[in-house]
Amino acid sequence: MNPPEPRADGPDEAGGTASGASVSFADRLAIEDLLIRYCTAIDDHDWALMDTVFEPDALWDSSAVGGVAGVYREIRAWQERELASFAMTHHLSNITVTIDGAGATATATSYASAPIIPIGPDGPGTTFVVGASYHDRLVRTADGWRIAERIERSRWMLGGPPSVPT
Repeated sequence: MNPPEPRADGPDEAGGTASGASVSFADRLAIEDLLIRYCTAIDDHDWALMDTVFEPDALWDSSAVGGVAGVYREIRAWQERELASFAMTHHLSNITVTIDGAGATATATSYASAPIIPIGPDGPGTTFVVGASYHDRLVRTADGWRIAERIERSRWMLGGPPSVPT
């Protein structure tokens, strides 16, 4: 049984939207895979995998959730350094996808929550949990969909990001 195609006038049954062009099931799955690949890369500190998510010159603003803003390569280097002592597990939901009329670009919005544990030399510190939303502009490349711009917005935080235990 084939999944239903999204309607051009609103949300489809899988939560995506279309504006001008229908979101194909293949595109929707590829974009969802891209977003999940980001979560896996950051949770596993797999920076080579992260390179398969973003365009090299992508703009990324994570300042609303305690990160920094800049170009992907700068943000990746910052994360490699700053997140090395944190264990986390991202949970992604509420994904919406819009494809432009030509099918070369798309936007996606998704919600994420992540329990984060600082790990110091004497063991784990106090867990805090972040709730955020990702607002992405995507481009279709020869290697598949990639994020060209990401803006992270804070939705809530339980606890506060403590310093790494010493």
